[in-house]
Amino acid sequence: MLLALHAWWPGGGGAGRARLVDALVFTTGCLLPVVATAAFFALRGASGRSSKLNFLANARWKARVPPGPALRGLVRDGPLVVALAVAGLAAATRRALSLSAPGSGDALIALQALALVAGAS
Repeated sequence: MLLALHAWWPGGGGAGRARLVDALVFTTGCLLPVVATAAFFALRGASGRSSKLNFLANARWKARVPPGPALRGLVRDGPLVVALAVAGLAAATRRALSLSAPGSGDALIALQALALVAGAS
């Protein structure tokens, strides 16, 4: 749905057909590793075991791993990287909120980071 929205959004750059091609190339790039992996296991007769051991086992996993220790370790081990990430997120958010750069993609970056933080807490 988001790819269709990207392809036909009136405020973005490029012609509708070029944007549709971009969306299809992106979709192909996302699906190609999944299809290649599925084909690899299917050719060896192990597609059922692969999906059972990779996806279904993970879906049944009841433990919740809190993000706090990992985030504290990231801040402790790489404070410069964290500072640069926070600065980049702040700059992207500022540009996304300004009316001078519509369609730049900064809003997507800021919203994805916000969703990541909301999901981790």
